[in-house]
Amino acid sequence: MNCRTFSKSLKDYITEELSQEATEMMSRHINKCDKCKALYNSELKTYEFLQSMSKTSNSLFISSRSDIMSNIDKTKYNKTFTNKVHFFMKKNSFKYALGTAAAAALILTLSFSGGHFKDSKIAGFLPIKGGSTTVDKVKKVTPATNTTQPQNPIENKPQDKNQENAMPKKYEDIKYENKELGFSFLIPENWSGKYTIKQSAEGLYVYFKPVNAVSEGQGLLFAILNNSLVNANFYDTVGDPRTFEANGVKYIVGGPTDIGFPDDNKEYTNYKMLKNQVRDIVKTIKVIDNSIKYENKNLGFSFTIPASWSGKYAIKETADGIHVYFKPATPGNPDTQGNGFLFGIVKESTVNADHFDTVGQPRTFEANGVKYIVGGPTGVTFSDSDPEWGNFKNISNQVKDVVKTIKVISNNK
Repeated sequence: MNCRTFSKSLKDYITEELSQEATEMMSRHINKCDKCKALYNSELKTYEFLQSMSKTSNSLFISSRSDIMSNIDKTKYNKTFTNKVHFFMKKNSFKYALGTAAAAALILTLSFSGGHFKDSKIAGFLPIKGGSTTVDKVKKVTPATNTTQPQNPIENKPQDKNQENAMPKKYEDIKYENKELGFSFLIPENWSGKYTIKQSAEGLYVYFKPVNAVSEGQGLLFAILNNSLVNANFYDTVGDPRTFEANGVKYIVGGPTDIGFPDDNKEYTNYKMLKNQVRDIVKTIKVIDNSIKYENKNLGFSFTIPASWSGKYAIKETADGIHVYFKPATPGNPDTQGNGFLFGIVKESTVNADHFDTVGQPRTFEANGVKYIVGGPTGVTFSDSDPEWGNFKNISNQVKDVVKTIKVISNNK
């Protein structure tokens, strides 16, 4: 969680309206960030003060109401005819004064016009017969025709049809491509030098890059994140697609839930300009098919591995079949004591099927006259305290999608 999200959710946190997951995230952030901790303490004191004032004001109102009512002169406000007339005249005194002034002005106007426009129709501008004065018609002025030739005759030449229909190209797009995550998108050329992209375990964050550095987390324009690793409610919809799948991972596309950059910063206008173009960028997101195909003609089958697994898995072939393991960054044999075991495709005749959990479909299939069983570990095979636990869990969650791609291939030996 960053400071921006913390500030947005602080009110609900103080009033205990957040979910348990969000509350825990807020608490952890308070312990890590001194700035947000100070903000929390300040807001909490204000909230508690207002709560106490609300209770005090309510009790004072209840106790003083009877005193106020007892001191009202009821004879002054009773509903007699005299009081009603007095109240009505007082309430509408301004209207009566205004009406009187308007009537006086009308009388003076009529007196003055009677001496100048005898027998005339005041509302018209037509000549009046029999009167002492004639009101002339307003003459219609016809603009003179300009007979001079245009100074630049080229402007009147018909344009080329192709030139006429051509749309002016404002900029050349910059293509961002990430084969590891499996997607690409286009960035306007006018963003050049004004943005930065940060990749993390969750996905990608695209930030506005001001000339002068700002606090971490400020300037977020949009993000493309692993849906299983983040809370989608912390990110607003910024365009279509809202979600998509690449390399077996479901991604969510979102932006900040509030103003992602200080509006009093002198570069706020530049940030806002880029922010307004995010929707057009999101439309250009495309999935890159750079998956890895594993093919074993000897055993007679193949399957497809997501590109995001690159360098993070190992396949060991034995007499029983194959075993696929998570391969941590630390050196060592990945299958030591079964650590990091993801799934296996083994001969049904040589193993006990009860020792393997179902990890997807197909559960069994036949290739080269041999029946195989597809299964995974019956328990967790990697320590949740290991720094790479997140990577293992992410890959483990994709096993069922890999199993779906199993295909039987013919052995042409």
